[in-house]
Amino acid sequence: MAITRPSSTTTGVDAVTQYELWKAVWSALNSGNLFELAWALKRHNAFLDSFVPQTFVGNHDVTRIASQLTDERHLPHALALLMTCGGTPLDLLRR
Repeated sequence: MAITRPSSTTTGVDAVTQYELWKAVWSALNSGNLFELAWALKRHNAFLDSFVPQTFVGNHDVTRIASQLTDERHLPHALALLMTCGGTPLDLLRR
């Protein structure tokens, strides 16, 4: 029996959740400081070489972004980021 290892493009898990990007999105939109978001997107894009992370604007472990944002007019901006960056988007926006 041969022992095989997964290729470098598989992680062996169903999904890797991108909490770093979630935090950077609402933090940048609230503060207007886009440096954290730029850094998180750079790291996120590097992850795409190895796996496809699950992106989200809210899940059962964190506050939904609709409640986290100080200005609800930024919600479409958060969605635009989620839907245009690489990864598998998860849309849970309810308050």
